[in-house]
Amino acid sequence: MNRNSRIAIAVLAGAYSAFTLAAQAQGDAQRGAKAFQACAACHTLEPGRNLTGPSLANLFGHEVKLQGGGTVVADDAYLRESIMLPQTKIVDGFLPIMPTFQGLLSEEQLLQLIAYVKTLKGPAAAQPPAGPAGAPAPQQK
Repeated sequence: MNRNSRIAIAVLAGAYSAFTLAAQAQGDAQRGAKAFQACAACHTLEPGRNLTGPSLANLFGHEVKLQGGGTVVADDAYLRESIMLPQTKIVDGFLPIMPTFQGLLSEEQLLQLIAYVKTLKGPAAAQPPAGPAGAPAPQQK
């Protein structure tokens, strides 16, 4: 096999791997959407509409204001911690009442929920969650 053939095979293998990972992530997000139904009693997917917990619309990748004045970027680690150890970082304006899901969710289910939350972006989710339960999110300037 010549060098060009090896390069072409490597490129195709890389493309196939990327396609497979993207399909897997989409499947995980779809399963995460089903698992999220249990979360919907306290969290909405509507921007600026909070219930007992903050809206999750457009959360991933955005800064979250915490009680005590700190902030954190909502990345994979923050989402994991918020689901498994929710009393660690409390979103400003909300009570520390979310139960832990440690021991209740498998690692696979946790990853599926995180994959789903990551998909909650776009024009319909234009504002990050914030503000007390039932109140609209503060307007960004």
